[in-house]
Amino acid sequence: MIVNPVLNSSPSSKFLPLRIGIFSFLILIMLSIGCARNNTNQSQQTYQQFKNPPPSYLPTVYWFWNGPIENDQIKWQLEEMKRSNTVGSVCILAWEGLAMEYLSDEWFDKVKYACQIAGELGLDIWLYDEIRWPSGHAGGKVLESNPKLTATCLSQTEQRITGDQKFSIPINSESVAIIAGQQKNNIIDKSSLIDVTSYFDGEEFSWEVPEGEWAIFIYSIEHCTFKPTFLDQEYVDLLNAHVAQKFINLTHEEYYKRMPEYFGSVIKAIITDEPGCYCNLKAFMINPETVAWTPSFFEAFQSRKNYDLKKCLPALWHDIGGKTATIRIDYYDVIADLLQESYFKPLHNWCENHNIKLNIQPAHEETMKYATLMQGDYFKAMEYSHLPGCDDVYSWDKNRITPKLAASAARSIGKQDVYCEVFGAYGWDVTLQKMKAVTDWLFSRGVNRLL
Repeated sequence: MIVNPVLNSSPSSKFLPLRIGIFSFLILIMLSIGCARNNTNQSQQTYQQFKNPPPSYLPTVYWFWNGPIENDQIKWQLEEMKRSNTVGSVCILAWEGLAMEYLSDEWFDKVKYACQIAGELGLDIWLYDEIRWPSGHAGGKVLESNPKLTATCLSQTEQRITGDQKFSIPINSESVAIIAGQQKNNIIDKSSLIDVTSYFDGEEFSWEVPEGEWAIFIYSIEHCTFKPTFLDQEYVDLLNAHVAQKFINLTHEEYYKRMPEYFGSVIKAIITDEPGCYCNLKAFMINPETVAWTPSFFEAFQSRKNYDLKKCLPALWHDIGGKTATIRIDYYDVIADLLQESYFKPLHNWCENHNIKLNIQPAHEETMKYATLMQGDYFKAMEYSHLPGCDDVYSWDKNRITPKLAASAARSIGKQDVYCEVFGAYGWDVTLQKMKAVTDWLFSRGVNRLL
């Protein structure tokens, strides 16, 4: 027999839904009171952390080693930094005036001693992977081992010639391509472009020019004239994977070989600072009107973009019609790929394998123009950064996109912390009030850690 539970219930059961409702309401009140208490406790805890941040939230400071370095000096300075309660991590930076040889046995002994004292005090150590900047040359030791790893760029010279005649010209430079094309209405006709490199015998170019008005473009290798700060030697070719491997062997591996016990415990990170392609920096007259290059670039481009760049080289300097933008975008995309694969990725992987993190500070992030020229794609350069970084070193320019750009990169690769190197060259007259204003400006744009 089926019984209707409502019709056969007792009178008191009619009020059961009401009782359940009141009971649920009381539970919600108690939960709300508990959540309010938890929120109050959490707010108080957050307030106390802002008032007295734990060491992990304190700034990382650069520690310039720019003179004679003695153990008692190392110990005293680290103790002072700890006593100040304003320093969480210390980044050892070799600089101009360093009395000992960089990357010598003495250098590593001093760094190891600093790690020992820092560990005893509860301070973290970061390593700066270079003497001065930019990173990648190991104080000149990379090129000392192999001069062929010098940075190069590609230049263009142009000859105008009326056709239906034989044209000859001696060429003394290291030429990689010679392209001919006809110009119409100030635009190089893409369909007319001809690869005439085969008419160059190594000393002289000689070609029977067809009828019409022709431009002959000669593309030659130049050594980049840029020299790292305070170093009387040219920079390295970071698009060449052999550079990063040599750099790691001379620098990172030596640190680990001599002090493995501190990696992951005291040594927490390595900074690589403003590596890139230093050419066509017109403001500094560094190889103007050139583009970054490496010996394997044609092959690298072909494998990624499935067409021959050689015949399209004029597009990097001239308008050749509808495909100009596409060719330039493809070129800088390949630059970004090579820099990422040859330099940033090996450093990132080495750090992961040795239980520390990599902080990348890209080159010239103040403007997208130079960021593109020097690394192809800012976001690809940042992709292998465990701790994304930027800098606002020299002065406060509220129009700069630097901090927001770094924060955008961090969000795009799923990173929480954004470091900014700041105040390093603001001058001795910078006030606490200005420092507060600058840091507020940085924090409002996504920076949350200071260097």
